[in-house]
Amino acid sequence: MAAGELPRNFKLLEEYDNAIGKEGKSMITGRHAGLIDYGLEEEKDDNLLHYWRAIIIGPQETHIGEFIYRLQVYVSDKYPEEAPQLKFIEPKIAMPAVGGDGTVNLKKLEPRFQWSKEKNIADCLMAIRENMYNEKVWKPSGSLANTSY
Repeated sequence: MAAGELPRNFKLLEEYDNAIGKEGKSMITGRHAGLIDYGLEEEKDDNLLHYWRAIIIGPQETHIGEFIYRLQVYVSDKYPEEAPQLKFIEPKIAMPAVGGDGTVNLKKLEPRFQWSKEKNIADCLMAIRENMYNEKVWKPSGSLANTSY
């Protein structure tokens, strides 16, 4: 760990505080503010902050804007050197960056998303939602609307 770098759990605790809006702070910004929610999975007994959950409301100007997407987020012990793993739970979504099992491949997001240890879970979620605005990367998914992975 370089000088000035926060240890893993401190970085995650800071992100958790922002996720719950402590002191009015949030890492979700711009047109995504109020349309992404995330935090720790309360049901899990996880002192190492591995398991998170997220909700993304689709872009309102698109056919996927009427859906609320639930995601699982897993943060490994190698975070922040290693990006969190994100997976759509429901409803299904048809996007090139999302595999058949709901797993998100951050490298396939358009506009391009490059993970670095300065980024955080909120950055990943905003990149996914930003990807939803790009008509070139999503397909009509009305038939998937009531299905889960």
